[in-house]
Amino acid sequence: MNEGVDWNAMRFWLALAQWLGLIAVGIFAWWRTRARDNSEAIEAVRTTALAAVGRVEHRVNEHSDRILMMEGRINALPTDDQLGLLHHRIDDLNRELGEVSATLTATNALLKLHQEFLMREKG
Repeated sequence: MNEGVDWNAMRFWLALAQWLGLIAVGIFAWWRTRARDNSEAIEAVRTTALAAVGRVEHRVNEHSDRILMMEGRINALPTDDQLGLLHHRIDDLNRELGEVSATLTATNALLKLHQEFLMREKG
């Protein structure tokens, strides 16, 4: 019964199966390592991207706050109609100030004449 078994052929096929199994384990280990490295690289890119998005969101919020503040200031500025009214009021005040100045000049001239008259009367 033992005479019909070719042990050399059996050893060859066993060595071949062992060698193929080793290659299969090597390919599996390479594939698994590559998948893990890809996952780690993807996670690193994701983390970096999320950090960049966070910084951009922070800057956008800061600019949004500044824009809202500027819009508030712009809304508080006078309109063209209000500026026109203010211009007319300033013109009226300038005209009235000119009148007051002319009156004061005339009063000053009268005061000088009165002073001269009093000086002549005493002297």
